[in-house]
Amino acid sequence: MIDPNHPADDDMTTTVVTITKDRNEHLENLMLGLARSSVLPASLVVVDMASKRSPVDSCRDARRECERNGIEVAEVSVPVGRMTPLAAARNAGATAARGDHLIFLDVDCIPAVDLVEHYRRGHAPGLVCGPVRYLGPGWRNECPAMSDEHLTVASDQHPVRPAPVVDVTEPSYNLFWSLSFATDRQTFDAIGGFDERFVGYGAEDTDFAYTAREKQISLRWLAHGVAFHQWHPSSSPPTAHLESIVANAQRFHAKWGEWPMVGFSRGALPTIVAADVGALVPGGDVEALSLAIGQAAAIDRARCRQRAVTHFSSETMTRAYAQHYRMLIARSSESRTPSGIAGG
Repeated sequence: MIDPNHPADDDMTTTVVTITKDRNEHLENLMLGLARSSVLPASLVVVDMASKRSPVDSCRDARRECERNGIEVAEVSVPVGRMTPLAAARNAGATAARGDHLIFLDVDCIPAVDLVEHYRRGHAPGLVCGPVRYLGPGWRNECPAMSDEHLTVASDQHPVRPAPVVDVTEPSYNLFWSLSFATDRQTFDAIGGFDERFVGYGAEDTDFAYTAREKQISLRWLAHGVAFHQWHPSSSPPTAHLESIVANAQRFHAKWGEWPMVGFSRGALPTIVAADVGALVPGGDVEALSLAIGQAAAIDRARCRQRAVTHFSSETMTRAYAQHYRMLIARSSESRTPSGIAGG
């Protein structure tokens, strides 16, 4: 809720930073969303990671709409090797940004009308995260006008990310990710930006948040100012990102002493992996898989082992299989007994 006694700082300059690689249609929706904001940012920095065409040039109508509303649009690029440099791209966006108030928004997100307003109203030293909702594959048919009302109906709340009814400061650093968050430049610099040794998918967001925790930087969750995540196809299994996910998990373990483990919610896994011993994400959603690393990293390992021993040890499973087979044999014997003939 916006506090009328805590007005936004009119002298504060806000820049939105987004990073992209060949997501021009999604970028266009992000830009059109910003242009309709109740409180407009001063600028938008688009960081290109070797797209086939200039992202901003590919969204000329959306750029004109932003500029018509007073939003300056700039494009910068970062060198790209074999793997996408997500951490370096975000750092480049922060460096290019105007002013001291930074909003990082994933290129797949459409900002609600009040997203910028709530991030400005909720501004305080530290990290601030807004709510996220996920649009399904047919959302465009349900949202012809791209209004917040239609987008809300066509989307689902993220099952893990906090969605408080009032703004709250809560140290859930393992649930932080850069899909939608705001901070001030002093805090960003104190953290040291994103660790650019994390290249490709996985762990750089959680590493950023853990560094904030180590430096006793606060983490606040907003009740309003939704980012609507646009659906996009993803590979399953994530073979294209396996190398970076493994390398980043090893790097994360070397730095923090924890092994982040996550999995896709399909097959028998939802039955085997309870919420308190693992992190499951929708099948095939590679980005959700990499972002859930933080949640998995914070799980109590002793509890995980206890569940494994109690429910899935060789002795436990052997007894369960034997009991199941005895039940099947008994049922089979009953079905073969001729009706009307009693055993004696």
